[in-house]
Amino acid sequence: MDAIRDRLALPGRRGGAAPRDSAGSDGGTGPPRRRTDLRLALPAAMVWGASLAGLWLTPAALAVLCLGLAALGALLLARLRGRTPAVRPQGRRSFRATSAIALLLAAAAAAHSSVAASQRFDGPLAEAIAGGKTAVALVEVAGAPRPLGRPGLAGPPERWSVPVLTREVATGGVVLRTRAQLVVMGGGAWGTLVPGQAVRATGKLRPADPGRYEAGTLAASSAPGPADGGSGLESAAKDLRSRFVSAAAFLAPDAAGLLPGMVTGDTSALDEGLENA
Repeated sequence: MDAIRDRLALPGRRGGAAPRDSAGSDGGTGPPRRRTDLRLALPAAMVWGASLAGLWLTPAALAVLCLGLAALGALLLARLRGRTPAVRPQGRRSFRATSAIALLLAAAAAAHSSVAASQRFDGPLAEAIAGGKTAVALVEVAGAPRPLGRPGLAGPPERWSVPVLTREVATGGVVLRTRAQLVVMGGGAWGTLVPGQAVRATGKLRPADPGRYEAGTLAASSAPGPADGGSGLESAAKDLRSRFVSAAAFLAPDAAGLLPGMVTGDTSALDEGLENA
């Protein structure tokens, strides 16, 4: 009898507690309570905040922000490694680990933004843009041209906005070989360009609007110069993108702009506010 009693009591000893009553507070028969996991909210918010700060802050301020975020993240990681599991609550440990990762991700985003910000604030190209100088640039089309229509007027657009990447910029008697993002504002001929096409642009440099990621804008005074090779392939790609945009036109406005952008990279049908977001 003693052996049987010990054997029956053994599961309770191993589990550390007696079996719970199904009608008790901890052993109810209802469905388990669902909990909302918000651990990714903090990293997302901090990365977005650091990315937005890159649109407004100078490179020096972004460098300070990057170093501060990286230092705080490293400090939290060091404190996590220095404590023993016995004195470290699981919830607090998870929150601190998430915070450390969020700080390091935000530091990486701030470092990337500082590189882009240097083109807007530092260097000879930034000085030429701030001075509104005339330039002749060899550029590569980086996106689909966007029409700049005026409300209340029908017919084809007279002005186009074209995102480009610079290869060479000649201004003030100096040739700058730099890779910077610009937006060319030009007439109807600029609407016929396709992504990847290299053209020559002539016009006046202007600063970009506040909060924009481009280094500046170029108000084109003439049509784009001759393209460099590959015209047959580029024309076929342009025709495919335009057909896809037309096929998606039956969708809601936001979806009609997002679907071609995700499939073919053509963002010409996107609303400007949605594209900026």
